[in-house]
Amino acid sequence: MVSKAMATNNIGVEILEQSIPERFQTQVLQHGSRPAIIFQGRSLTYNELNRWSNQIARAILDRRNTVAEPIALLFATEPAMIAAMLGVLKAGKFYVPLDISLPESRLSLILKDSKAKLVRLRFL
Repeated sequence: MVSKAMATNNIGVEILEQSIPERFQTQVLQHGSRPAIIFQGRSLTYNELNRWSNQIARAILDRRNTVAEPIALLFATEPAMIAAMLGVLKAGKFYVPLDISLPESRLSLILKDSKAKLVRLRFL
């Protein structure tokens, strides 16, 4: 049963039950050549962002198993962070965002508590 709020927004239950990678793939299929990210004068289309996130997902799976596990991401806010987040999710894992402005001691504590794995990806 669709709630009144969902009906008002024309959002069906099937859409709400999709994963983030599934929703993103829908956008890629519908709007592939449109800009997905515009950042500091640079634009990435949905197709470009999809290719980049797929490369990241494959690289993660090459280095790690397929078990769901936390993957730490340490980036400034930029398109690479979005691509990495999507790549981690596409690999069936979940991400632990790390803020580069935090002191090293705090980052170490977050890594220890989350038991996140670090995966170094050269193309980011």
